[in-house]
Amino acid sequence: MKKFSLLLMAMPVLSVAQQTPPIEPKLTTVPLPKVVEITGSQSDLGAKPLTADEVADIALKLQPSLRIARAALLAIQGQVLVASAAMRPTIALNSTYTSYTQSVGSTATSTGIGATVSGYTASANVRQLLFDFGYTRSLVRQLKAQEKAAKTAVTRAQLDIILQAKQAFYTYNAADHLVAVQESNLASRQGQLQLAEARLKSGLGQPADVVTAQTAVGDASQVLAQARATALVARTDLALAMGIDARTPITVQDDPPLPVETRDLNLFVTTGLQNRPEVIQAQAVVEAAGAGKDAARRLNSPSLVLGAGVGGRGSSSIWDSEGTNLSLTLSFPMVDGGVSAGQRKQAEASIESANAAFRSATLSAVRDITASYINLKAAEQRVEIATSQVSNAQEAVRLAEGRFAAGVTTFLEVTTAQAAYVAAKTAEVNAKAAVQGAKASLQRAVGAR
Repeated sequence: MKKFSLLLMAMPVLSVAQQTPPIEPKLTTVPLPKVVEITGSQSDLGAKPLTADEVADIALKLQPSLRIARAALLAIQGQVLVASAAMRPTIALNSTYTSYTQSVGSTATSTGIGATVSGYTASANVRQLLFDFGYTRSLVRQLKAQEKAAKTAVTRAQLDIILQAKQAFYTYNAADHLVAVQESNLASRQGQLQLAEARLKSGLGQPADVVTAQTAVGDASQVLAQARATALVARTDLALAMGIDARTPITVQDDPPLPVETRDLNLFVTTGLQNRPEVIQAQAVVEAAGAGKDAARRLNSPSLVLGAGVGGRGSSSIWDSEGTNLSLTLSFPMVDGGVSAGQRKQAEASIESANAAFRSATLSAVRDITASYINLKAAEQRVEIATSQVSNAQEAVRLAEGRFAAGVTTFLEVTTAQAAYVAAKTAEVNAKAAVQGAKASLQRAVGAR
């Protein structure tokens, strides 16, 4: 009976406590981040969003770094023409008019009568190398191998530009998607804040929940502002990779989803060793070194040159006196002070270095192909895992918000579920971008676009 009386006495106190109006928390409104606009350059890209392949095409046309490789190729092509000229006939035309005064009968004390003499001469000469034991041909062969290496260097530069442009494209595209993720997160945090405020006003919520929700809105705003800045910087990097002004507005679109790669790694390795420009370039350097060694061995070989010409001279006409000449010149260097021996040693060293470089290029190609293949397969698995995580995390948010609205859980569960969803969505975006980037890297590794 005494316990029952105490319970009755406590009931008015509990009733008063339940009817106490909620404490309004003192909060500062969080300003929402504004979109930063970059202006200063007009776009010539059109309004259509660009794909990764279209970005690569633009980069190949506008990227100035490609000109360096092309200039090097042009220079070696000029050297080939110069060296090849020694095997072709040369023609020289000469014409001279001479007028001079000659003193006649001069003595120590007097000057004789001056006589003016004038005349014309003209000639045409042809020169042709007949034989030099292959020395000139070896030089030409060496330069043509170097030309092949230079052409491959251009291809290599093109593939590098394509890869850089595509990687910049996927980075910007992913950053743009992450902005959308953070915008959605901010909207969700604002909705959760409204839910916490409604529960507080109804007397069912806690002021701390409102404060926590408002803090979450502020955190989401901070992350959104940073995500937008990251996307803008990624856009400037994409513009640089394309060879255009960094302020140029660029819009991109998603590439279609790639099918799961089913081809065997060894197939990629075989293709890469045949097509990868670094391997082809290294092989051309080996060929050039071999031709250089042949040229060094033939440096002091005899050479046979045929010459022929026609000419005339006279005081009034070149036809006053005409003549022809025919020559056959044999040159045989006897002593060169060790020049040929030194060049042979240099050539042998070049061959050793070229063979080592070729082996290194082959090993690097196999490693790059293997690493790119591994990264691609891992990224494909990450996409599958991340997609399931997004679905589960989204359901967890829905359940947490429902449980909080019903008063059966704390607001911490809502905050934790929302953070897990944002993390899962971010992982999905990054995984999809990783698949595209890994695919581009694998194509570059095998020497394909």
